[in-house]
Amino acid sequence: MPRLLCLLVFLTALADGQVRAQSGETKSPSLGDLFNKVKELKVPESVSGLPQQLTDLRDSYLKTSASVEELKKDMAALREEIELLKASNQRLESALAEKNRIADSGQIGALDILASDLGAEFARDRAAAMKRFQGRYLKVQGAVERFDPVSSDVDIHLRVDGASLTIRCTVRRDANFFVDVAGTKDRLVSRTDRSSVLVVGQPVTILGTLDGADLNVHLVNCTVDGVSVKAPASAKP
Repeated sequence: MPRLLCLLVFLTALADGQVRAQSGETKSPSLGDLFNKVKELKVPESVSGLPQQLTDLRDSYLKTSASVEELKKDMAALREEIELLKASNQRLESALAEKNRIADSGQIGALDILASDLGAEFARDRAAAMKRFQGRYLKVQGAVERFDPVSSDVDIHLRVDGASLTIRCTVRRDANFFVDVAGTKDRLVSRTDRSSVLVVGQPVTILGTLDGADLNVHLVNCTVDGVSVKAPASAKP
């Protein structure tokens, strides 16, 4: 009996020692131990490179946006050039069509006609005459009826026999036609020396484009064939 009691006391002491030993091994770690553990942690490369990836993505987006804006500007400029080319092409087509029309109708060069004949055409049937002569380049021969000064131009009226209308030819007064209307609108004189250039009743030939007809038949951009009155170098028309 005493021996059994001693054995029980020994086993109890042994078990208590083991428990104390295990309790000492599993004590809670200190703050320093946790800090060291954190330092030992390794961040995966896919995560550590994320800031640089975001920066690269942002730079790429900015470059793409700038390229898109430049492309928009280039497209706008290209559209403008296309519209200009379209307009230019339309003008060329119109000019070519007019050239072909004139060639087909035998209207190349000035059409020679007497002032009286031209006036008679309009006196007889104005609409038909307009259809025939509108925009035509004419070479009209006739006698001067009168002169009218018009701003920087001069109107030379050619007589139409048997009709009240005239052929009104507008001539630009410039350095090549340096003239004034003098007297009672019966003379054109040189502005340099006041010598006579044309007088009422004088036969002349005038070239110009028929622009229309109201009270009179009107030719514009006219020149007097064979007549040139030059301005002196120091003069201004």
